[in-house]
Amino acid sequence: MNQPIAKRMQVLRSAEGVFFRLGYGRAGMRELAEAAGMSRPALYNLYPRKHLIFAAVIASSSSETRVEDRSERSLQSLRSWLSWACELWLGCEASGLPEDGGAKYPQRLERFFEESDIFNTLLREALARVAPWLVEAPNAGEFFRLLTFCLWGLVVTAPPESDRKRLLELQIGALVDSAALASAAAAAAVSAKH
Repeated sequence: MNQPIAKRMQVLRSAEGVFFRLGYGRAGMRELAEAAGMSRPALYNLYPRKHLIFAAVIASSSSETRVEDRSERSLQSLRSWLSWACELWLGCEASGLPEDGGAKYPQRLERFFEESDIFNTLLREALARVAPWLVEAPNAGEFFRLLTFCLWGLVVTAPPESDRKRLLELQIGALVDSAALASAAAAAAVSAKH
């Protein structure tokens, strides 16, 4: 394996751990560089922006996962993959509202919407590879919006990790099931016309 590819793989392996611990919003290039055992300038040479590192982590996992159909087993794989992606985004260290009682809440909200646009774009791109039928399902945009608001609620309320995982699994399960039903109904309607 050549040197740049090996370094990129090293960054991605270590970045996954940093994102799981801190989440996308709290992880910085300094933490990502330290975890990879390199300087920030060296990391910037490989990945000039944090979202590119996150995108590469998501892309590497989505290339290994493929959910072709809507069988219960496939949907469980999709739920597991989505849970992994959302946990990677959230991080395990609770954040909640800042100690100032939320005085900077409008700035946090604005930053959240900027970051959620990044997450939505990356998630759509990854899901186009993982489960293309989900991205093409009726109301797919609402699916992503609901998931984003669920994530925001979990960031703001910072429930205990076990509660957060349970709430996230419930949300993802409900959304995947409803998207699978809508997609299957749309496919049935198209085949009924022909």
